[in-house]
Amino acid sequence: MAKHPEFVNLLPIENGSPNYNLSVPVFVIKYFPIGAVGLVMVGLFSAAMSSLDSTINSLSATTMQDIFKSFLNKNYSEKQELYLSKILTIFWGTVCTIFAFFVGNISDSIIVSMNKIGSLANGPILGVFLLGILTTKAHGPGAIFGLVVGFAINAICWLYVPQISWPWWNAIGCVICFIGGLGFSLIVKKEQGDMTWLTYESFKQSSAENFKIDWKKYYYILAGWGIVIFAISAAL
Repeated sequence: MAKHPEFVNLLPIENGSPNYNLSVPVFVIKYFPIGAVGLVMVGLFSAAMSSLDSTINSLSATTMQDIFKSFLNKNYSEKQELYLSKILTIFWGTVCTIFAFFVGNISDSIIVSMNKIGSLANGPILGVFLLGILTTKAHGPGAIFGLVVGFAINAICWLYVPQISWPWWNAIGCVICFIGGLGFSLIVKKEQGDMTWLTYESFKQSSAENFKIDWKKYYYILAGWGIVIFAISAAL
């Protein structure tokens, strides 16, 4: 757009400024030949649909498994499970559609909006994984407590502390989740089986015994390849 500023004038104006989220569709419609316009637009819609249907299907499957079958401890026949999964798919599709009407108010860019929403949960989810990998002291309720607290702190940062940029929510949520989950687990004791086999140290020992791979060589290769990519990018 810096080389062709006239293209900005073709974009629809919203709230006094061009809507850059429509740059690709407008460029395709204005500059592509007639036959190619349809193919490219169909490709754009197909790419969007492939992301949406996998998301909705994952939400439906997770809700079915974690809430209805595990938490509520319900046993369903295959036919009942199929019908309930369809209902859950419709439910989550409706939720996503309703939410789409409000996501535009989060930021001027759809990319920033998506990343801000993702940053609310990405850090706490990473904290849950670290609780399971790095320590044997944490238990399920503690991990859930840490996840909820981490998400809540990120939401407070979004609503009341705008000085903290959204990329920092990932680190904040992760640290809060890990500390909160571990602290809750240490305070509220709960009997659990031997979980040492899930930790990073146990995995490292089993890997060393079973595979005998010299990982340092591959670390150096990966670091060198990263330097090469950085040098090429800087030169270009």
